[in-house]
Amino acid sequence: MDFSAVTSIVGNVIYIALALIALWGAFCVIMVWRRVGQARFRNEEEQTEFLDKLDEDLAEGNFDDALKICDEDDRAMPQLALLAIANRATGYAKVRSMVVEHFQRDVLSDLEYRLSWVYTVIKSAPMVGLLGTVVGMMGAFRKLSTGDKVDPVQLADDISFALVTTACGLAIAIPLVLCTASINVRIRKLEDLISAGLTRFFETFKAALLKAPAAKKMDGKLAPETAPAKPAMAMIDPVMLFSRCIDTTKSCTMSGKAGLTSVLLNRTAKRMRIAARNVPLNMRMERARWDARSALVPRSGAGSRAPK
Repeated sequence: MDFSAVTSIVGNVIYIALALIALWGAFCVIMVWRRVGQARFRNEEEQTEFLDKLDEDLAEGNFDDALKICDEDDRAMPQLALLAIANRATGYAKVRSMVVEHFQRDVLSDLEYRLSWVYTVIKSAPMVGLLGTVVGMMGAFRKLSTGDKVDPVQLADDISFALVTTACGLAIAIPLVLCTASINVRIRKLEDLISAGLTRFFETFKAALLKAPAAKKMDGKLAPETAPAKPAMAMIDPVMLFSRCIDTTKSCTMSGKAGLTSVLLNRTAKRMRIAARNVPLNMRMERARWDARSALVPRSGAGSRAPK
């Protein structure tokens, strides 16, 4: 195959590649521009007007009305406020971290993702143009190397192709650089607006959360976090119980009331099981059992000694 035919085919491919790169870069720029416009208020006055309406409902404790106001607006600030109000039961600290994470992940990350494609186009367009320059110069020098009489028109076509592709690559990259600079300014304005709005919103939101338990108390209902705790079970000393049992058992045994003795022992054992749930027994229980056994059964000899 003739080398001039090869360069002609490669040149057409390079022109098509530059056209596709230019279309993709323009599409990404338009999408990022629209996303930034949809995510933020046009100016600070509009955001202040929205926050004024939201502050009124939060100050009165009308969380349902506040949710309705936020749900009707698809911009970033109302949606972040909607997320915070809907998850208010999780606590102020968790809600604040959740909102910040949502803003970084779902708002800024999406813009940065699309903007990264614009930066890719800016870098790749001049490189493709440079490839066209190399291919064009290779075709021109190939014709000069034949040694035959060279047609100046054909030589000029190869050189023209080399310069045109370079110019096309630069023509694609330079406007995109200006567009990304403008988009970055809009993103910074978006961050500043939302940061100021969230600072004001969280102040009102925190005050509303603090007022909610107080309002429930006034209605006669205790908030879950302020409900009184159940009183702890009284602590019972097992040694004291067994000492009382020993005294009563001695008196009953001496008077011949064996039935009453068994009833007292059963009641004392039941109370000891309750006390065992609250008092660590260990050696104290062992000592109490030995004392009770010694009181009911006469000692058989001097070898019977209580454990220390």
